[in-house]
Amino acid sequence: MNVISRVFKRDIYELSLKLTKVIYEIKASSKGPIDISKLEKIFSENKNTFYVTQMTPTRLLERVGERIRRGQVVIRDYRVENNLLRIIIQIDKYLFPEEFVTGDNGRTDPSLSSLLEADLEVREVSIIDMI
Repeated sequence: MNVISRVFKRDIYELSLKLTKVIYEIKASSKGPIDISKLEKIFSENKNTFYVTQMTPTRLLERVGERIRRGQVVIRDYRVENNLLRIIIQIDKYLFPEEFVTGDNGRTDPSLSSLLEADLEVREVSIIDMI
């Protein structure tokens, strides 16, 4: 692996203070077909913007302790094919994108799973940009 440049902890910290949003591409699946008309209605009614309350994700609870986070998620694009959902979201940097999709057993409200009344499972998460 080639090293482009060396980065120090203080550089990462300073950069993190400047960045407030992260844009992710998330691929998720459902056990059954995803109701695209319901998805479009939910996005339209909320103008593609959701105000989310998240408790610390179950997967991190032992390491970081309980904490409540509130922030904004903006749906930038999405595509549905049968039981597969590809979605691009812009999310506040301290929120967890996987849990916005799955709901983490009610620890994220609202979640796409709860809004669609579907059991969504995240297959892939990619960072597209940070702003």
